[in-house]
Amino acid sequence: FKALLLIAALHHVAALHPLLPPENAPFGHNLLPYFMFEPGLKNFNHGSLGATPRYVMQSQRNFSAQVESNPDMWLVEGYFTCAGETRDMLAKYVGANVDDVVLVPCASEAVNAVVKSLDFQPGDKLLYTSIAYPMVPYTVQYVADRQNLETVVMNITFPTSDAGILAAAKETLSNNPGIKLAIFSHITAFPSIILPVKELAALCHEFGVLVLIDGAHTLGQQPLDVVDIGADFYVATAYKWFYGPKGTAMMWVSPSRQNHIVPTVISATGMLDYQGSFLYTGSIDYTPYCALKSTWTFRQQLGDSRIMKQPGPKG
Repeated sequence: FKALLLIAALHHVAALHPLLPPENAPFGHNLLPYFMFEPGLKNFNHGSLGATPRYVMQSQRNFSAQVESNPDMWLVEGYFTCAGETRDMLAKYVGANVDDVVLVPCASEAVNAVVKSLDFQPGDKLLYTSIAYPMVPYTVQYVADRQNLETVVMNITFPTSDAGILAAAKETLSNNPGIKLAIFSHITAFPSIILPVKELAALCHEFGVLVLIDGAHTLGQQPLDVVDIGADFYVATAYKWFYGPKGTAMMWVSPSRQNHIVPTVISATGMLDYQGSFLYTGSIDYTPYCALKSTWTFRQQLGDSRIMKQPGPKG
């Protein structure tokens, strides 16, 4: 079967080659054929679902063909191999140890896993900001209602600055003893600003507060070193600005916190450790995880740093 996998991989690469743009190709309308937009569409809302290149879409189709050629064997050997390669790619991209990175379908799934896994006590407080993505307050309120917790909203008013945000955070933490978890966006959805997450994490830790960073819009938009940020949890979406297939994201958890975090679905594999429990969460389509490797190839072809230098949110 390993020989068949190798042959399939060679066909996979050959089939994808024509779909790659020229190396360091100019940005603009000449790249339109490498995406799948319908004629005349002007896609201004890249932050919701992103846009997956044809190259990456074909990669996923090729993996789907491999799955259907021998489903059971692909799950036993093919999936675990390619998932490991994808995790390794992402870990290097975000400056992390591969053992600390797991694959998840989306940032919402990861945030839910963290908030629902932590051991809170009645009266504990959970903090989020007034400009958090709606999934965050909905999830926090759901858990708070069922565990008799309190929610704290850190208000961010505009115009603002890093100093103003940090001052608001310090005031909120000082006035609300008992906060156990704080959730911050790295790049906020609306309005779009970059929060000083490294400084926020350090400040929260001074108050004994765990920190979860929602980096749904960060991966692919700016260089990322999750270890240097110093949070306890970092989640990032790959299908938005990174150009990955729909249903691809990553979560990084500090080694000291991994024993506390489990996925929202517990599977039948019996793998209950941090890496194993997230690796397989039931009989779903795992080809997006495998095809995510080809996204890095596409970005390298255009120049990853060149992509990041295009206009985007400013701090």
